Amino acid sequence: MFREQALPLAQVITPNRFELAALTNLPTSSLEEILIAADTLLDAGPSTVVVTSVPSLRPSQGAGHDDRIAMVAVQRDGAWQVSTPRLPGCIQISRRRSRCRRPGR
Repeated sequence: MFREQALPLAQVITPNRFELAALTNLPTSSLEEILIAADTLLDAGPSTVVVTSVPSLRPSQGAGHDDRIAMVAVQRDGAWQVSTPRLPGCIQISRRRSRCRRPGR
């Protein structure tokens, strides 16, 4: 319902990476896949798609060093990425489990 009725009316949508995958039925594991999926949503009506929760790596680091998080804004004339360091701390995953990030990791 959202895809068919609300998307054509929206000017800007802000799905996270996982919502983008659900809305488009496309993979969103890489930046290239995210851009393809965002272009698919542009075809549905919005002029801007801002994708949040995009993993971002420093160019000097290899896989597994996910110490940054990014947003990607996509329009017909281009795409822009902004990233920031992840904040240290814990998030509650479930009642029994939490995930903690320590400074420097």
